[in-house]
Amino acid sequence: MRGARTSFPFSSFLSAHADGASCARGDMSAESVASASSVSAEASGLIQPSRRRLLGSLAMGAALLPLSACSMFGDDAAEPPPYPVPRLGDEKGMRLLWKNTGGSDALVGFQPAISGNSLWVVDQKGRVRRLSRKDGRVEHEFKAGKAIAGLAADDELVVLVSRDGTVKALSPKGEQRWEARLDSEVATAPVLADSAVLVRTIEGRVLALERSGGSTRWSWKAPTALLNLWQSSPMVTDVDTVYVGLPNAKLVALDLRFGVPRWDVAIASSLGATELERLIDIVGAPVLMGTDLCAVAYQGRVACVRTTDGELAWSRALSSSVGIAADDRDLVIVDASEVIQLLRPGGGTVWRQDGYVRRGVSTPVIVPDKRLLFGDRFGNLSLLSMNDGQTLARIEIDDSALATPPLLAGDEAYVQTQEGTIAAIALR
Repeated sequence: MRGARTSFPFSSFLSAHADGASCARGDMSAESVASASSVSAEASGLIQPSRRRLLGSLAMGAALLPLSACSMFGDDAAEPPPYPVPRLGDEKGMRLLWKNTGGSDALVGFQPAISGNSLWVVDQKGRVRRLSRKDGRVEHEFKAGKAIAGLAADDELVVLVSRDGTVKALSPKGEQRWEARLDSEVATAPVLADSAVLVRTIEGRVLALERSGGSTRWSWKAPTALLNLWQSSPMVTDVDTVYVGLPNAKLVALDLRFGVPRWDVAIASSLGATELERLIDIVGAPVLMGTDLCAVAYQGRVACVRTTDGELAWSRALSSSVGIAADDRDLVIVDASEVIQLLRPGGGTVWRQDGYVRRGVSTPVIVPDKRLLFGDRFGNLSLLSMNDGQTLARIEIDDSALATPPLLAGDEAYVQTQEGTIAAIALR
C-alpha cells in the first residue's frame, strides 16, 4: 500500500522554502495540537497565512521537491491529532455504494462528470472511461492520446480539453461530435453552460465555444499579471454570467452572451517584501451565497460581493490554500491553519473545528440536511454537522487524497482519488 498522498491543487502549488521561514509560521502550537478535537464557538480573529505558493512558470520538478519536507502540514515529524470520534445519534450518515479501482493515477484537478446515468472520468495516462452510476461498471473507454486538462459533461454533451488546447466534444455515448484547437495551453477543466462551452487558457484568456460546432463565439483576455499560476481558479456560471477568479485576488463577471465584463473587483491587496509573499490569487472556485458571490484569496481575505454590481458586501482577513463552500445562509472555510470554520454573512465565526489539522483537508462541499463533506490526504471522507461542527460519520476510500472536491448529485456524492479510485457515496 502506498503512503498517503497530499492534495495540492494546481491553483496552489506550494514552496515550503520560498522564504526560508515558512515552516516556523506553519507549525501548530503544542496547545493547538493538544486540543485539536475540540469545537469552539469563539470568533477566530485574524489568521496569518503560513505557506507560499510556487509559480506555475517555475519548473515542475522544482515545485515538487520541497513538498516532501516542511509542506503545508508543517513539520513532518509532528503527527496529526486523532480523528474526532463520530457523534452517536439520529443524524443521517453516509455509506459506500461502490468503488472502481481499475483506473490509473489522477492528477489534482481531475473531477468526475455526470451525464445522465453515466459518470465520466479521466486519468493521468489519458484514458477516458464512462462508468455506470448504479454500480461503477465500465460502459465505454478509450485512450485520448494526449495529456488531459479536464472534462465536463451534461445530459447532452461531454467535453474533453487537452493540455495542448485541443477541445473535443462527444455525445453522451462517446461518439465524437466536433473538435476545436486553441492557440494556447490549458490546465483547467472546461465548464458547460446552457449556451456555450467555456475554456480558460493558462495565459488568462476565457473563450466561449458554440456547443453545436465548437466555433468561437467570443474571447476575453484578462490583464497580464506579473505573477501567474499554472492552473487557474475554476469558473462558475449563473444564468447569463460567468464568474472568473483572476491573479491579484480579482473577480470579474462576464456576460455569457458577448464576453463583455459587467464588473471586476479586487477582494484583497498585495503585501510582503518579495514577489512570492505578494502572491494573492483566488483559491478554489468562487461560490454563490444567495445574491452574493464569495471567494477567498491565498495570503489575502475571504470576501463576498454583490452579483449585481460587484460592490463589497463583507470581507474578513482570513486566508486559505484550499477554498470555501457556501449555501444561501452559511459559508465554510478551511483556513490557513487547516481549521474548519463556519461563517455567517458579515464574517462572524459560528463554530470552529480544529480536529482535522495536518490532515490535508480538501475543499469541502455542502450536502443535504446541512452537512459538510470533505476528504483528507489519508484517503478518508468525513461528514460534519453544520449546526455545530461535530463529526457525524467517516469512511475510508483508499490511502490517497482526493483529486478534487466531492461531486454532489442529489443524495449521492462521487469522488476520485489521486491513486485512481472512483467511489460513489450515499448520503442518506
